[in-house]
Amino acid sequence: MTGVTRALVLAGGEPPYTDPWHPFAATSALLTGLARDLGFEVEVTTEVVERLADLSGVDVLIADVPSPSVPLDAGLLESAAHGMGQFLARSSGVLALHVSVTTLLGLPQWSDLMGARWVQGTTMHPPLGRATVTVGAGGSLCTAARDFELLDELYSFLEFDGPIEPVVTHGHAGATHPLLWLREVGPTRVVADALGHGAESFDSSDHVALLAAALQWAARTPVAAASADHVNH
Repeated sequence: MTGVTRALVLAGGEPPYTDPWHPFAATSALLTGLARDLGFEVEVTTEVVERLADLSGVDVLIADVPSPSVPLDAGLLESAAHGMGQFLARSSGVLALHVSVTTLLGLPQWSDLMGARWVQGTTMHPPLGRATVTVGAGGSLCTAARDFELLDELYSFLEFDGPIEPVVTHGHAGATHPLLWLREVGPTRVVADALGHGAESFDSSDHVALLAAALQWAARTPVAAASADHVNH
């Protein structure tokens, strides 16, 4: 990618993209602030299915939306799937936060892209609370990040399909569970961040710094420093 990086934030918080558990308007605003702080040209939309139909001009797609609370028009979903397919066929970047890692309108490409699925009856998370997570050494991000503590939900027992590069993990019930990982699928660079349940997650400067580095990796832009102090909240 050359010149200005153009990011599109699919923002939850407006019907039908709401649920009783997550403050999507707040977390979407924080993601928007982070992308702008990194110098991206950012468009924000709550018209998710309509906007996905044409992603021309978008370099990085940032998703922070739940499944819609009502069925969507089949024609709109077909157009969204087509637009997503065109987007993924070129050099692009994708970042998905929390619930968006495991769903985006039920589009078949999305699960394949993320490399992870939520399996009812198996996938879970411990109660929301403070926890310490582990950061892997080296890897694609090449940051000096360290293990850190934050207030968040820690997804566990996701079903993974295909290779991932874990960046952040946690231990639960005798197993290690990825929380933030990278993938390259064809020409697309993918960041999946299962953290980010609420705005409190962005109070962790270490989480924000890793998320900034991952977003720049997805966008193929030089890495610049970022911290929670730079995100408008």
